[in-house]
Amino acid sequence: MNIYGVIGWPIKHSLSPAMHNAAFKKFGFKAEYKLFEVRPEELKNFIINRKNIAGFNITVPHKEKCIELLDSIDPLAGSIGAVNTVVIKNDKLIGYNTDSHGFITALEKDLEFKVKGKSIFLLGSGGASRAVSFALAANGAKKIVLTDLFLDKVKSLAENIRKFYPICNVNIIEPKEIYMKNDLSGVDLLINATPIGLKKDDPLLFDKEVFKKGLSVYDLVYNPERTKLMEAAKNTGLKFSGGLGMLLYQGAKSFELWTGEKAPIEVMRNALIVAIKP
Repeated sequence: MNIYGVIGWPIKHSLSPAMHNAAFKKFGFKAEYKLFEVRPEELKNFIINRKNIAGFNITVPHKEKCIELLDSIDPLAGSIGAVNTVVIKNDKLIGYNTDSHGFITALEKDLEFKVKGKSIFLLGSGGASRAVSFALAANGAKKIVLTDLFLDKVKSLAENIRKFYPICNVNIIEPKEIYMKNDLSGVDLLINATPIGLKKDDPLLFDKEVFKKGLSVYDLVYNPERTKLMEAAKNTGLKFSGGLGMLLYQGAKSFELWTGEKAPIEVMRNALIVAIKP
């Protein structure tokens, strides 16, 4: 049996096994997708001494640190600086980033939002944020405003985007400015690419008064199904979406890289819907 899985810390909340195991079952593959809880200090040892693993996903906090442990990476993953999918071929580890594909597909299908010519406010600077911001720039975003508590990481991310997509206007604001009521003026899409929202007691990062007509909201958090940010968007009549679609479409792309088969999207979607219900 081929073993696949996702490496992260913590990882118990992940819904990835549900969708991938449903896809394997659909094709009759002798394969199983598992969760691998790997602390940061254990990452190198785990990857070097992997046993019977045919391919794996990588999530927080390993998407950037894992790169130095791989044999090669896809050019897109290299420009983003983060890997979320590893294909093992001839015992060589090849890194890819399917988050970028998953995010744009989810925006277009779930939120009916086209990026080209739009202004985006993005909160976060981690691996997922890197994939999202590069996807936005690659698809013609006019302006991207970045912010996060880790200002050095934000500055590095902005520099990388400008390097590869100089036509895109990339601005940075300091975290203390997040609550300013005019932060979202002229913004078409607000994205939360941080873990804030996973916990019930996490704060709503924006004053509700900044939610103006015409703004769309995308929260990468997919569990719980409805975060405070999404509730605020709903209560003010804005279009919004959680991150379940991004999870689905990036997972489908990973499945295709591993198996060479076209992913059974609806089978995977239904499995996620069932898994996320309390």
